[in-house]
Amino acid sequence: TSSPPGDLQFPIDSDLVVFVEPISFPMLKGTHIDYVQKGLTGKLKFINPNQIASCGCGESFSIEEK
Repeated sequence: TSSPPGDLQFPIDSDLVVFVEPISFPMLKGTHIDYVQKGLTGKLKFINPNQIASCGCGESFSIEEK
């Protein structure tokens, strides 16, 4: 699997690698990714300890600046 030069790579297993831009890493550090299945629908759920607020649809979030 290839990524843009400089991206951080986090292998999850032999079939899955997560790529993160270095500028985004401080906002995502410590994030857990979980796969949730309800009926026939599955999605990835991101649990970010840096998050202090999110929108109702789950598309955007705010983090605590340190």
